[in-house]
Order: sequence, then structure tokens, then C-alpha cells
Amino acid sequence: MQKYTSLDNVGVSWFFDDPVVSKDDLKSIRAFSSEYSFDYWTHNICPERHLMLDANLDQRFSFKKAEYCWENDWNSGNINGLPDFLKKHVDLLEDEIIVYFWSRGCGVETTWGVFLRNWINFLFEDEAPILLCPCTRFSVMFGPGGYMLIGSKNSECTD
Repeated sequence: MQKYTSLDNVGVSWFFDDPVVSKDDLKSIRAFSSEYSFDYWTHNICPERHLMLDANLDQRFSFKKAEYCWENDWNSGNINGLPDFLKKHVDLLEDEIIVYFWSRGCGVETTWGVFLRNWINFLFEDEAPILLCPCTRFSVMFGPGGYMLIGSKNSECTD
């Protein structure tokens, strides 16, 4: 199974056009092939096609609702708001590998630092995308209206 493909092949390359993501950061955003995304999602995130359909989400993840609304920063262009909040509540290194999924068939691998610098682009679609750090099991689910669930995956990730 092919693991990576181009951002154009998964239909999200335009997310990274406004604001423009630096060429170095763009090179660090590696799109998963749809087959790999589907497999990774099913084994590590949820068996359903969408997180909101998972009746057992609380068995797979330990989440707490954050007292923070990322959407206010997104709408006002406050690019430092969400990163500042997350840095206070999350102990990850900037070069830590994370995976980010918009849906079961659409995910990428990048670093925590790239996500923090370009979070506005990642959150262009906000229907419960999820960020997961496979090494630490740290996870964040972003929702419509700016809510955010922060926590951890209850089991190890498999590749």
C-alpha cells in the first residue's frame, strides 16, 4: 500500500493557499494516499466514516472540552491565539510528528511546529478534524463553532 501522495491528489492543496504556507512548511506536509488514510483512520481513530458517528468515541479517546474558542482567532486573523493556547496546555516539541485528518479518507503527516504556524489553513474545514501525535497519543478534535476537545488516545497507534 502506498503511504504518501501529493496534496493535489487528496483535494486539500488549496487549503494552503490563503494564507500562503511557506515552501519549507509545505514540503513538510505529506498527504496520505486515500487507501492509507482509510486504513490508518479505521485502525487508530474510529471505525465509522466520521468521528461524530462514533458512539464509542469516549472509549477510544479521553477528551476534555477546552475553555477556548479557536474560531474567534480564525475569523479575526489572530494567528498567534491558538498556538499560544496550545503551547500552554500541550507538551510537544516543534519537530514532533503529528497526523491530521479531515475525514477517514483525507489525512496528512507533518510536525507540531508546522501545524502551529499554519493552523488557520488546517482548520479551513472544521467538521471534527482530528490531530493525533502517534508517539505520545496526544490528540485534539476541532469542532464547528470553535470548540475543541483536548486529550489522548486510549491505546497505542499502529502504522
